[in-house]
Amino acid sequence: MKIKKFPQSCVQITSKSGGVILIDPSKLKYQERFLEDWKKADAVFITHKHGDHFYTDVVGQLNAPLFSTSEVVNKYPQFNFTVVKAGDNLDLKDFHIEVVKAVHGFLPKMKYSGGEVFENVGFIVYADGVSLYISSDTICFNNDYKADYMFAPVTGHGVTMSAYEAGLMAKDMGVKKLVCCHLDNEKDYPVDLEAVRKTLTEIDIDFILPEIGQEIELK
Repeated sequence: MKIKKFPQSCVQITSKSGGVILIDPSKLKYQERFLEDWKKADAVFITHKHGDHFYTDVVGQLNAPLFSTSEVVNKYPQFNFTVVKAGDNLDLKDFHIEVVKAVHGFLPKMKYSGGEVFENVGFIVYADGVSLYISSDTICFNNDYKADYMFAPVTGHGVTMSAYEAGLMAKDMGVKKLVCCHLDNEKDYPVDLEAVRKTLTEIDIDFILPEIGQEIELK
């Protein structure tokens, strides 16, 4: 399995056999060159309703089935979604996907910038004998998830996990490597990357702070 990191929490996952799924294609820092990759998707998954996870103008150009929560479906009725919820299991091409719970944090300014999220999901994706947990924008919560790799936000600010929480959760899950995301909105959610590195090093978890467009082999 191979992943490619795009802005914010967007990730493209490709199997050895060429299956492709795209998760949370973002409007934030979008570049036209992304579209060539995004059009390869066999399916597109949206974790929650915020615009930094769902760029409607571009997703409308993709010829791929869409999967998301009922809250997203209700906000964007112009799209034809398959509704998913925590506890669902899907088999798509080369992938088995578990839909799992996520808990989006809240700040008062969310009332004016996309709204509070009441239905949020993550995904555990299996392919090529490897598992990858996509956490969505979530605060830390009690769970029994297990995966080889974790793709998770480390922004904090009450909206997502901090680096400390993400590192502890990753260790509890037994992941090989934590791939950090949600690092691209410097205006609203600034992140001290050196502090993130220091925290995760002290926790003793293997991690990466990927650049936009960086590809990572998971094996």
